[in-house]
Amino acid sequence: MKHKVLETLRMLVRRLWLVGLCAAVAFGGAFAAGKFLQKPVYESRCTFLVSTSAGGALLNGDAAASAPPQLDTCRELFTSRSFLAEVAGASALGYSTAQVGDMLRVAQVGDSQLLEARVRLGNPEHARRIAESVSQCAPESLARLTGSAVLRVVDGASAPVEAGRSPIALGITGAGAGALLCVLALLCVQACRRRVKSESDLSARFELPVLGVIPDVQRL
Repeated sequence: MKHKVLETLRMLVRRLWLVGLCAAVAFGGAFAAGKFLQKPVYESRCTFLVSTSAGGALLNGDAAASAPPQLDTCRELFTSRSFLAEVAGASALGYSTAQVGDMLRVAQVGDSQLLEARVRLGNPEHARRIAESVSQCAPESLARLTGSAVLRVVDGASAPVEAGRSPIALGITGAGAGALLCVLALLCVQACRRRVKSESDLSARFELPVLGVIPDVQRL
């Protein structure tokens, strides 16, 4: 067993150039795909404060920690068809309710009482306008649905920023994947190899002592 491990390690060391070549090729391919084929995606954000009491007052300490259902309810209301239709109409960009739902994501900020809405779209100006519509419609819409003012705007729509993965990050991921696949392929070849090339291979495979070796006449 020890002999096999050492032999495998020696094989991998001898083939490091091949592993490096595969990693370089994969890096170049992933970088080029990210640079020239990946469509840019822009993100605009707005932040809301959720009041966790019926009267709209903020809670502190254990009281706030014990009221996550209010946050979950508000977050789910952002995905309701009535709210998405209201945002689609307010933006006046021609997007359908389903399209607005696909581009909008709402998540709690850490363990706080804040909800952050993110709009991702290929058009930066449209992303900003959709986020503005979300920040304008959300407080009134949720107030009608819940019967109380549970949402306050903390930050309006931010300037759109590119949110897609950078070509370098994609290249690094591709390089790692290429190197891993190359190593796995070499290990598979090593495991399938049955040829005996030396007396050490013979001893390791059959666990018998080697009494003698017939030399290669052409090398004498």
